[in-house]
Amino acid sequence: MNHTAQMTKKFLILLATVSSVAALGACSQPSATNPEQPAATEQAAGTTGSTTAPETTATTTTTTTTTTPAVASENTATTANLVSNESESIVQIAAANPSFSTFTKAVEAAGLTETLSAPGAYTVFAPTDEAFAALPAGTLEELMKPENKEKLAKILQYHVLATKVASAEIKPGEVATVEGDPVNLEVAEGKVTVNGAEVIQPDINANNGVIHVIKVVILPPNVAAPTTSPEATSPTTTSPEATSPTTTSPEATTTTTTTTSPQ
Repeated sequence: MNHTAQMTKKFLILLATVSSVAALGACSQPSATNPEQPAATEQAAGTTGSTTAPETTATTTTTTTTTTPAVASENTATTANLVSNESESIVQIAAANPSFSTFTKAVEAAGLTETLSAPGAYTVFAPTDEAFAALPAGTLEELMKPENKEKLAKILQYHVLATKVASAEIKPGEVATVEGDPVNLEVAEGKVTVNGAEVIQPDINANNGVIHVIKVVILPPNVAAPTTSPEATSPTTTSPEATSPTTTSPEATTTTTTTTSPQ
């Protein structure tokens, strides 16, 4: 009997130990899964932050690249093109743009500033500074001299029509100029040419007419632009050669001395 009681007691103790171990294991499982939740929350927060930041950067970059070309194009338009202003005259509009400084000075030198500033209705085919620079070397300087004032005036008047004609109203054919000789106008594929010079910017309206910009200076048929003649002075540089024969005189003296020497 005593032996049986001891065996039963040992069995109960073993059973109690196993139950305690199982209970402890069950309690430790929730604590093992709890750390995973903060980690998942941190990952979600990190993902949200990394997604938002690139969007902000992309928006800023897009705004910058869109704005910069717009500013450049405005600056280009301001410095390169004439702008209509019906409160100003033809001369005032041209004088306000650096690309037409030569045209403005030529109009002044020719005595036409007052004419092209007065009320009226003119059409001016205005050459750019580039057009005047394309003339033969020295031509512009000669034209600007007081003694060539009349010739300069005729050349500029050849660029002016006595009526206001918009580009859409131009018809092919010859049209009389203020100078007296006609110019030949052509219209092809929406482009206008005057004596073969293409209008690169049409319809600049002023209070006394309209300007059509060209890149070539056109000349009246009976007026030739004066040119300098540096070649005319070049023969003077050859004058030293004319004195070169004098260097041969010692040879003639030597021959005479040899012939007359005594034996």
